Amino acid sequence: MSREQQQASFINLTVKSQQDQSKLFFRIRRDSELKRLLNAYCDKKFLPHGSCHFLINGDRFAHHKTPDELGLENGDEIDAFVPTDGGGGGSRI
Repeated sequence: MSREQQQASFINLTVKSQQDQSKLFFRIRRDSELKRLLNAYCDKKFLPHGSCHFLINGDRFAHHKTPDELGLENGDEIDAFVPTDGGGGGSRI
């Protein structure tokens, strides 16, 4: 396999946290399920797997899909949201 073919079999993706706007960069194979990348993101952020919602261009997607199946291109960004509970009205005195 030539170097060009090897480079073409990988894709660089960014996962951006919508809470603090931080970005993590990943390089994965184009035929790998995205859940591997999403689990790695949760591990790096010390979050339980499945605790985040991920969006591509504002839409949810099946985590078992590959970048090629979703039509992702090199440098595309995935948005990560951590749901928050609460927000109740404070105590009234």
